[in-house]
Amino acid sequence: QGFIEDVNVDQLLAVPAASSELKSVAQASLPVKKLATARTAAYFHNEPDTAFLAEKERDDFNAAIVGARRQLGKSWPLIIGGKEESGQDGTISSLNPSNTCEVVGKVAMASISQADQAIAAARKAFPAWRGASVKTRADTLRKAAAIMRRRKFELSAWETLEAGKPWREADGDVAEAIDFLEYYAQEAERILVIS
Repeated sequence: QGFIEDVNVDQLLAVPAASSELKSVAQASLPVKKLATARTAAYFHNEPDTAFLAEKERDDFNAAIVGARRQLGKSWPLIIGGKEESGQDGTISSLNPSNTCEVVGKVAMASISQADQAIAAARKAFPAWRGASVKTRADTLRKAAAIMRRRKFELSAWETLEAGKPWREADGDVAEAIDFLEYYAQEAERILVIS
């Protein structure tokens, strides 16, 4: 539906779970106790942007950049089936686009056979993930979000160095990645409750 069909703007922009039409369909097809769970009533809240107006936030972010700079030029291996391997086809150097003489890091370049091994390892691991409960999957996403939240400045600092992003944009990108993890965890559980 859209504006062209003369649909009310408030209806188009309404939170889907709050739509009376959706509620009546859901109530007709589901037991009431499932609809009354905390998960169906939860609203998503975005990860807040860093308040760079605060001196402490600026100092902490700058410290993260200093920490990342100490690791510039480091070589990063492939990880296949949980094991580190050097790339059989050498490395790729990642350069700071704001200072192309600065090597951010060297990443192992996989050969075709290593790519095949990685695909085989993923296929081998997939049944366990496929068989995991929605709660287990959602918890895994939330754990990843918590790690990113703890390391937000560090991740943003790397993005600043490797992609040439200004502080605020790098911070926003990491916050958005945290949002994706939290949102999909919440939605998976919500869908489970109403299905």
